[in-house]
Amino acid sequence: GGTLRAGEVDQTTLSLADSGGRLILAHTPSMSNLTLYSLGVGTLIFNEFVSIDVLTIDSSSVQFNKGLSVSGNLSLGSGAKVTALSLTADSIYLSDGAALTTESVTVNTDMTMINGAKVTVPTAIANPKKIHKLDIAVIGTLTVDPSSVIDLDGKGYPSNYWSGPDFSADTRQGCHGGLRGNRSSDCSYGRYDQANFAGSGGYYYTSDWPGQGGGVASISANALVLDGVIRANGNRSRYNSAGAGGGLNVDVRALSGAGFLQANGGSTYNNYNYPAGGGGRISMHLIDGSGFTGTMEASGGSAGTNYVGGAGTVYVKDASQSYGHLKVDNGGKTAKPGSTPIRSVGRHVITSVSEVSDGVWRIEVSGNPWRTMDAANDWGLDGVDVDLDASEDLSPHYTVVSNTVNTLIVVTAEDLMGVLGNELVGVHTFETLNVSGGASAEFGEDRIMEIQQ
Repeated sequence: GGTLRAGEVDQTTLSLADSGGRLILAHTPSMSNLTLYSLGVGTLIFNEFVSIDVLTIDSSSVQFNKGLSVSGNLSLGSGAKVTALSLTADSIYLSDGAALTTESVTVNTDMTMINGAKVTVPTAIANPKKIHKLDIAVIGTLTVDPSSVIDLDGKGYPSNYWSGPDFSADTRQGCHGGLRGNRSSDCSYGRYDQANFAGSGGYYYTSDWPGQGGGVASISANALVLDGVIRANGNRSRYNSAGAGGGLNVDVRALSGAGFLQANGGSTYNNYNYPAGGGGRISMHLIDGSGFTGTMEASGGSAGTNYVGGAGTVYVKDASQSYGHLKVDNGGKTAKPGSTPIRSVGRHVITSVSEVSDGVWRIEVSGNPWRTMDAANDWGLDGVDVDLDASEDLSPHYTVVSNTVNTLIVVTAEDLMGVLGNELVGVHTFETLNVSGGASAEFGEDRIMEIQQ
């Protein structure tokens, strides 16, 4: 059960005693082929960056505290438990119950997960404040078989009400894409077209009812073959609020398989009158999704009547189409009216128009109806379209570039001086919009346009 500190490791196979000891390696010169197996219940720790040609790890617990680079194949199998927060490899093969804990994975060819393989991140902490976002970039094909999982359940904002997107205390507990079960004012954050954030935490009761929000991942690949699960669900809580669903942003050329993407809110004990967590967000950008027959879900958690979490958002954008498909579905659980707010412009009379530079126009309205743009937290109206004449629906739409509490910036070669005194309105355009399963989406006074009606 003790710790052994060693200076160097050579090409020979390393073993630890079954007593649960820790072998810490302080200096690791360049290596070629290394096999680590049967290390018992001990842990092998590399305290410096490791660069190697080929690496195989079976039935062992290994930590790479300063990162790992494998120029050839990395193979993890037979229940291996490996931690490498920064990892690059030519190819990765995880099998037979192997578990990889990481933050960043870059693969030059293919990454394969079979026979109960798992990828996850460390649990978030509040002191110091740290969310472990998962970034996976695969140049070739990412395969997740039916028994394998990329698991970010409960890896979002910590319980006892730590809130996204700014890691604030008790500001948006149990909220994300949807509102928590008993919330009436808007506590949502993030954007349906780019899921960038984890879910907010709820209440910690016990380790079985921990209340953390779901985690956050950005996954890119040439092809994703998903027959297993990629999940970022909020954790349940026995009392008070559960955790909100997290965020999954996926960008692939081809999506196939019959698996699941999940960013659901956590439920509360026995459907009692304690608020469930709101659903998270899933954004999928692809070229060909014709081979995918699986499910994408971001529903709110289960609870008693009037305490069901609001649905999150699932957005799929096909590169061949001008607009995306938005689904707001609560899985058959009836949420409160307006429990899935969509950021909106509203209707406002234009009180001032000015060209601040060539082709850059500032549109001003009275009052302070908007939240000032904050790129780090995705606050603001940038990316939303606006019609500067709400009296009819044939006038041009302009995309908001930035905003303050009462001004919008748009870019156009047109002369906009003539819109002074008009009423403006926000415009949301989708290929399809599906609000179902007990969900209730709220666009305010904005106009909704659906191409495939």
